[in-house]
Amino acid sequence: MTTNSKWEPTHDLQLITLHKQELSVRGIAEQMGFSRTTVSRHGKRLGLVFDQRQRPASSTRPETPR
Repeated sequence: MTTNSKWEPTHDLQLITLHKQELSVRGIAEQMGFSRTTVSRHGKRLGLVFDQRQRPASSTRPETPR
């Protein structure tokens, strides 16, 4: 759920701080109240790299037998 409507310069520092805590884009977006797209875009602008392998346990699919 997004609640903020406009990215402010103070959000940059918050994004950097949460990134240093190794949160995923989704986790940061939830805490900041912005969409994942917004967080990702501003993270790239700031030179941040997000680990694409970070996934919440609930989103992993069990392997299907072959």
